[in-house]
Amino acid sequence: MPGVWIGPAGRDFTVPYPTAFQRWQVGARFRFRADDALEAWRFGASAGYEHWSFDFDIEDQPGHEMPRARYKFMRAGFDASKPFGRFAALGSVTYLHPVAIEPLGNRTPTGAMTGAELMLGVAVRIVRRVHARISGTYSLFWFHLEPLPGRTDKKGSVVDHYVDTQLGVEVAF
Repeated sequence: MPGVWIGPAGRDFTVPYPTAFQRWQVGARFRFRADDALEAWRFGASAGYEHWSFDFDIEDQPGHEMPRARYKFMRAGFDASKPFGRFAALGSVTYLHPVAIEPLGNRTPTGAMTGAELMLGVAVRIVRRVHARISGTYSLFWFHLEPLPGRTDKKGSVVDHYVDTQLGVEVAF
């Protein structure tokens, strides 16, 4: 993953920080057609478990903590595709329910935690039941953090956004 630039005002923003992003998931999807026509809409319902980790490949420095995110969550979604000859338009909406969010530095997540994901893409049929696809996904998590020790102000809020692309081959059974 390319480096990103972060830091407070007055910091040298020309120095990139190496980052690492890992994501894996396991789950099941049930697909069905609206009717028997070749170009009928296809729908799917899915559920699963997912783990994400976003980290900086450097140590924290005094007074300057690097933001890190580690999420474990259950997911439930709905997807649809519309074939047009060998091509198909793809889309999905998914609810992401965090079951664990690791502390962000010295702050612990608290209260309601939730997320959502939206995917749009295009697929092309290579042979029957095998498709090449390219898609883009926007993911959003939001939750609160415990107040800083010794402070009485309101809880911190986190809104974490991810945009990524996928390119691959999928096989339908």
